[in-house]
Amino acid sequence: MLQNFKMPDSFRNSRRNREKMHVREYIYYGCIGMGIVLAFAYFFYRSYLAVIIMSPFVYIYIRLMEKENAKSGKWKTMLQFKEMLTALNASLQTGYSIENALMTAYSEMKEYYGDDARIVKELNIVKNGIHNNIPVTSLLFDMAKRTQVDEIYEFAEVYSIAKKTGGNVCMMVESFVSVIDEKVEVMQEIETMISAKKFEQKIMNVIPFFIIFYVELTSKGFFSMLYHNAFGIIVMTIAMCLYLLSVFMAKRIIEIQI
Repeated sequence: MLQNFKMPDSFRNSRRNREKMHVREYIYYGCIGMGIVLAFAYFFYRSYLAVIIMSPFVYIYIRLMEKENAKSGKWKTMLQFKEMLTALNASLQTGYSIENALMTAYSEMKEYYGDDARIVKELNIVKNGIHNNIPVTSLLFDMAKRTQVDEIYEFAEVYSIAKKTGGNVCMMVESFVSVIDEKVEVMQEIETMISAKKFEQKIMNVIPFFIIFYVELTSKGFFSMLYHNAFGIIVMTIAMCLYLLSVFMAKRIIEIQI
């Protein structure tokens, strides 16, 4: 039952609530994106004009990396949230109220992860909200909206239902911890199984460039007919599109959602 809750669209895709990358990361990924553009312009077109035409790809690459980092950050936050629920459950088992249990969980997470951890920052907001007499349900939904983590929304939804129906909150938290533990275990097993395939995919992505470089190095002018003419531009453009499509398909194949 717990797995049937899904975060509504109103909670998703909020640019205001999305964590931004650091300036150094933008510069880093911008340099990598420009390097990719230069490599494509050289291997497929041998043209400076191609660099200018493909330069918008740098922005696209930065946005893709921003999404990848956000996805990685959400996974890390979910793991931290799982640890927080374990601490919360331990406090509830000893008879603490949900408010006091959250305060205790904040102290434990701060000691365990440090002040810079996302879950610690979120629990600090929750702690301040509790001091201002804001209902825990609202604080949990706000946390879910800021982090964009489905599991936090699911927990907030289940907790809200338990409060409204007079359910056993302690039992609910214990059940939710069990569900998340199982989910994390399955995801980690899948990640272990496909990690080798991900590495192979990265190798396969660069092999075509090494082949072209090797042939060009050993047979000067072998690809000359494919550059600086209409026929060559068409052929190389098709080849580039097929290459990008294969990279995209390989990436989608090894991405498994639970």
